[in-house]
Amino acid sequence: MHSDVPAKGEIRSSNSLINKLWTATNAAYLSNLYGYPTDCPQREKNGWTGDAHIAIEMGLFNFDGITVYEKWLADHRDEQQPNGVLPAIIPTSGWGYHWANGPDWTSSIAIIPWNTYLFYGDSKLLRDCYSSIKRYVDHITEISPGFITNWGLGDWVPVKSKTPKEFTSSIYYYIDAKILSRAAKMFGEEEDFLKYSTLAKLIKEKINSLYFNPKTSIYGSGFQTELSTALFWGIVPEDHREKVALNLKRRVILDNSHIDVGLLGSKTILNALSENGYADLSLQACDTGRFPLLGSLD
Repeated sequence: MHSDVPAKGEIRSSNSLINKLWTATNAAYLSNLYGYPTDCPQREKNGWTGDAHIAIEMGLFNFDGITVYEKWLADHRDEQQPNGVLPAIIPTSGWGYHWANGPDWTSSIAIIPWNTYLFYGDSKLLRDCYSSIKRYVDHITEISPGFITNWGLGDWVPVKSKTPKEFTSSIYYYIDAKILSRAAKMFGEEEDFLKYSTLAKLIKEKINSLYFNPKTSIYGSGFQTELSTALFWGIVPEDHREKVALNLKRRVILDNSHIDVGLLGSKTILNALSENGYADLSLQACDTGRFPLLGSLD
């Protein structure tokens, strides 16, 4: 049983494994969709915010699910505290306001409305959530002096290489500010547009000043999550993209073409490779069963 979301997208490939992966991921999506997106159908059955925004493109590419997300984002607005804080699971009986939340998870308040706009050309959900996104971003700014934040879970359950939580949480802080600035521009909120586009620029600059080595074109320790999230979310300076992507390719090969990311990196690794000239490495990884098949951002 699952929410009534008509199938819309379809993949047909000459690669039987990719076809099977697509069928399996769709089945997993539906088994986790009963009124709201859940983390697993057999035990917790909670509306984990991070799991849902990681899979939003996959869901909307394959199913007409806008009404489910409209309902669930209304739950977000109901659960949001006056100071802007959201819980890690929605709906909640009270758990998740003080642990497991943070930009890397509860950016669902911004990422999901933005994606429904991109997929449907319908800005209603984004407009409904606009003030909530503002309160959320303002709260992160309030508790995170210096345009960097350590609030969040981090790259949850990585295989072996642990990316610093400050790095990934600050990237999601940037994403939220960027989405908010774009929404402000769309809705004619010029003052907000200037405020949050400036904020996004300052966050990006701070991430690069702390984590990017322009001499080597490596972020942090050069882990798969560090390099792929910086590429995928537009953190990398344009004149360094080619070198950062090459470093990502080298890192994947160094890791024996095995996955070495957590949840946050699982969204970015294949796309960062494919969008920067290394689709063959992504396909090789899928053929060997070493990476999950993921949807694209844009």
